[in-house]
Amino acid sequence: MSGSPFLRPLNAWYLRGKVVHGHGRGGTQLGFPTANLELDAATIQSLKKYSNLVLVGWGCVEGLPDRKGGPFPFAMSVGKNPHFKDVELTAEVYFIHKFESDFYGAQVRILCLGATREQAAFTTLEDLIKTIEGDVRDAERILALEEYAACANDSFVQPLTVLTDELNVSPYYRELSASH
Repeated sequence: MSGSPFLRPLNAWYLRGKVVHGHGRGGTQLGFPTANLELDAATIQSLKKYSNLVLVGWGCVEGLPDRKGGPFPFAMSVGKNPHFKDVELTAEVYFIHKFESDFYGAQVRILCLGATREQAAFTTLEDLIKTIEGDVRDAERILALEEYAACANDSFVQPLTVLTDELNVSPYYRELSASH
């Protein structure tokens, strides 16, 4: 592949967290329901380097019946959502998949591969929605590339993988080496 499809280079990273209620904007106002992850102070500190970025990768939902937990491609925001002028850093994952029901309280695992753009404030809500639609297209395009499609096989994003004690905490964050 010639050149990176990402905004800037960064090491891939894992994040595991419990899905909690957010502001209720993703699914109702924007049409993109997100899994808002519960973060502790240490995880927020680790994620600050990705603040106000839109990122893509692969993820899963633990504990869904009938092996319906993934892995699925995603686009996510990490940051303070400048359009809505939020003050707290959040991690909001939009899985590119239609789920049968909400999964509040479930654990989500993601493998983040790169950033596609910086978050911004928009003139209208419609402009934000069009941009998110582009984020989803970008995620699908990037994750279809052979080197990124293969990352769907990472054991961390396989919902039936039994995690080691080190990984079986929530929230959990770990940056991977550049060779991952």
